Amino acid sequence: TGGVWVNLLFMKSILLSKLRGERYVQKSFLINSSYIQHVKNRDLNEVDYITTNDIITSTCFKLARADMGMMSVNFRGRVEDCGDKDAQNCVSHIMYRPGDYEDPELIQKSLRTKVMQRAANPPTKEIPNDPSTCLLTPVNLTYITNWTSFLKNGISLGPESRQLLHMRLNDMSYGTPGVISHVTIYKPTSNLTAILVIGTPEMVDRFGEHPMVQYRKDLRSEVAIHFANI
Repeated sequence: TGGVWVNLLFMKSILLSKLRGERYVQKSFLINSSYIQHVKNRDLNEVDYITTNDIITSTCFKLARADMGMMSVNFRGRVEDCGDKDAQNCVSHIMYRPGDYEDPELIQKSLRTKVMQRAANPPTKEIPNDPSTCLLTPVNLTYITNWTSFLKNGISLGPESRQLLHMRLNDMSYGTPGVISHVTIYKPTSNLTAILVIGTPEMVDRFGEHPMVQYRKDLRSEVAIHFANI
């Protein structure tokens, strides 16, 4: 996506968001594993299987109502001389338009192309670089990243240590809530998957009402239950 008018669209959206005094809210939610399994068990048309990441990514982009969704792709283990345990931040991104993320299969399909790219058929189009579109249209960019596969066996400092809790925090004070939202998929404990959602209060509320979320409340209460059982 690019062009003078598209850049002006982002600048206009940022300015309007600042003038409206929009503020970020961030909240973590546990993922409902039963919902994920239910979606995985359905009949598939485009691919042989879909992953948890495909389901969460597709659902999050839809809940955020993203005009553009950006998924971070980890290149460790995918490119030469870049192993799973290498320290460098070796990533790239795939950009999705609304027609590209409507179904988890399309997310999986986009990762299987020789050059990883959005996979809707017919192909989706970029935001039109013309004044009539860019001066009248709001825009929302949603970024999603998945941390769950970095340490498959949890965080360990040795045989006598164990992971108690990992809570994702993110400083988005530099951003603009009405324009940029952010989702991180992570594991608060070794056996749980959660998402940290950062966006406008209205957007975060939509996540809390979706069946993909196991608990319709902040993760903190579930963390208290976890520590009570240790």
